[in-house]
Amino acid sequence: MKRNIVFLAASAILGLSTACPAQNAPLPEDPWNFLDTKTIGAHDFIKAHPAWDGRGVVIIICDSGVDSGVRGLEKTSDGKAKVIDARDFSGQGDIHLKKAEIDSTGFEKTLKSGDLRLTGYEQLPYKTQDGTWWMGVIDEQDQFKNASVKDINNNGSEHDRFAILTFPVKSDSGDQWVYFVDEDADGNIQDEKPRFNFSENRETFSLRGRDADKDKALLTFAVTILPEDKTASVHYCDNSHGTHCAGIAAGFQVHGEPTQHGIAPGAQVISCKIGNGTLAGGCSTTGAMESAYDFGVQWAKDNKTPVVFSMSYGIGSEWEGHSDIEGYLNGI
Repeated sequence: MKRNIVFLAASAILGLSTACPAQNAPLPEDPWNFLDTKTIGAHDFIKAHPAWDGRGVVIIICDSGVDSGVRGLEKTSDGKAKVIDARDFSGQGDIHLKKAEIDSTGFEKTLKSGDLRLTGYEQLPYKTQDGTWWMGVIDEQDQFKNASVKDINNNGSEHDRFAILTFPVKSDSGDQWVYFVDEDADGNIQDEKPRFNFSENRETFSLRGRDADKDKALLTFAVTILPEDKTASVHYCDNSHGTHCAGIAAGFQVHGEPTQHGIAPGAQVISCKIGNGTLAGGCSTTGAMESAYDFGVQWAKDNKTPVVFSMSYGIGSEWEGHSDIEGYLNGI
């Protein structure tokens, strides 16, 4: 039964594809056992129809988050960005934003919000559109104390704090919110790069402070500013399960291997994080699944693009078809 379900899901993803140029990397004659797409028929299907590899379809991974910096999740088989949006519905990455004030009492002007202080804001390439500045903080002790990754910049300390500064600006594409992260936690924002919501430009960042020649970046961060909620929603994958699922579903050249792909290497991916890494087993939180499904359905309507949901979280021991989430999905 499981094999039939997987095959049907794979057929749905592949069959929705639109015609495009042939795949730009060959398929292996004998796929690796750990990523065996031949058993379910995907390998032979794509080999016979190279352009029917998931192109034109978006797979929404409702899980623990997808790391878009992992090799295999950088691009599709036809060269498009693989991960096109990354949202956190678990609440784990929610950073509360507070209005900042200019403090001119010291030697150097600073922006302050609570105990946060930032210098260098006057030298930023963007200026606030309405005169307001908003600040928040990614705090290792407050937000990662019980997480599987506690030292988020891998520098040997679990007590670092990284300020976020954001404000509205005018741009060529209309009113937007730009944000800056004090990635090296030195209290000076002047040397940091301006970024916008991940869905707009696919920009990510990793926090600094480690020896970059010896120590790896452990997390890839993506941000969505939610002005109405006064929240910076920070998406990251602190549990490998979601990235693992994305690789199986849509990986292309996994781990840099030119012929190793997931089931639908042409499909794009949206990460909907529903698992909170500070909770036991990275379990989901109340309402997270519903919010993720609502987002995905609305995204499909707005973008007139077919989506396939991947959700491998359990739902307890209810009778099949009678859990709250199943009832909710039946009503969408």
